Amino acid sequence: MRRRSKVDIEKAMDEAMARRPELKAARLRIQESSERHSLASHQRLPQLDAVAGVRDHAPRRTGNVSGARDHAGTDWYAGAQFSAPLGGMEARALMRQTGAELRQRQAELSKARLQAESEIRMAAKLIDISFVRSW
Repeated sequence: MRRRSKVDIEKAMDEAMARRPELKAARLRIQESSERHSLASHQRLPQLDAVAGVRDHAPRRTGNVSGARDHAGTDWYAGAQFSAPLGGMEARALMRQTGAELRQRQAELSKARLQAESEIRMAAKLIDISFVRSW
């Protein structure tokens, strides 16, 4: 009676998929592309900024005869600045570009997964064959 190998293909597949460097790199590229796409989408939104500052006026000579100095003082200011993109053609173009890049990265990961799965299944078959032959 021939024994079968103890290779658990599903467990081996999960472990190998987690360890494959090309899959790790592909997942990182997807994350990077996703973040760029998110940033691009935020460029289409209105923006509200708080602004504040201080301006100190240095003493300066006045035109009077005594040579007295005029102390202008310090100006403080605070406010809000609102801006909204008009038309948004540039932002939409960036959204399309980053969206296409993200889809391309996802397709690359899918292709790399299929390739890795094929290689892992082939390796498992070779192990099974060599195990059977050794008995």
